[in-house]
Amino acid sequence: MKSPASAVFNRGQKVSDEKHYRDAFAASLRNMDAEPPEGIGAAGLAVYRRLLRNNVYNFLDRCYVRTATMLDSAAWQEAKAHFITHGQATSPYFSDIPAQFLAHLRHHALLDARLLAVMDVECRELAAEIATDDPATPILIDDEAFDDVRLALSASASLAAYDWQVHENTVSAGRTYSLVWRDPAEQVQCAAISAADFSLLQQLHDAPDSVNTLIAALRDCLADAEAQRLPLRHALRHWLALGVLYPV
Repeated sequence: MKSPASAVFNRGQKVSDEKHYRDAFAASLRNMDAEPPEGIGAAGLAVYRRLLRNNVYNFLDRCYVRTATMLDSAAWQEAKAHFITHGQATSPYFSDIPAQFLAHLRHHALLDARLLAVMDVECRELAAEIATDDPATPILIDDEAFDDVRLALSASASLAAYDWQVHENTVSAGRTYSLVWRDPAEQVQCAAISAADFSLLQQLHDAPDSVNTLIAALRDCLADAEAQRLPLRHALRHWLALGVLYPV
């Protein structure tokens, strides 16, 4: 009869052996030159490799439609193959693959800065699509009451600054302040915004705030801070109606 200690050791050894086999199998899937692990023939391994690549490649093609059209087909295939072979998975979730792919291309400098900027916008759009968020709807109250409402950036919204005109077809060089969000109709939107709006929305991302507290802060540096109340109120109502902001 086996002792309890022996049984624990055997279970631990079995787990270790299974992990070693899984690691070897995963390595053989990623590396086209690797030998099949014990128990799997070359033909069977080829099927698994084809399934893996087809699934990941097709998924990335759907995620990065714009980037793929801007890049030579062979270079795009090479970038995806490099990710499969050399990429390090940091999450078990399929939805995290696009961000991991982008991080991999950045780390290995496989694409130029212009294309990486376009990819970053597409990655942010994907994140906005699946973000869990409170409904951001307009507040139908008078202006005086509205000025006390604290507003925050929607969980689906993201801000980024690029040295490329990422929202233009030509993607020429030039500073761009980018906003991506999901609107009240559940549609993902993206737009270039002004530096002033970028600064305002970034502040509300860092800490929810209201018109009154923002005006109070402006009084420390502007003599005519009160003159900014109407344009500030208008801007906040605008972004609230579009679903970029929501009350907290």
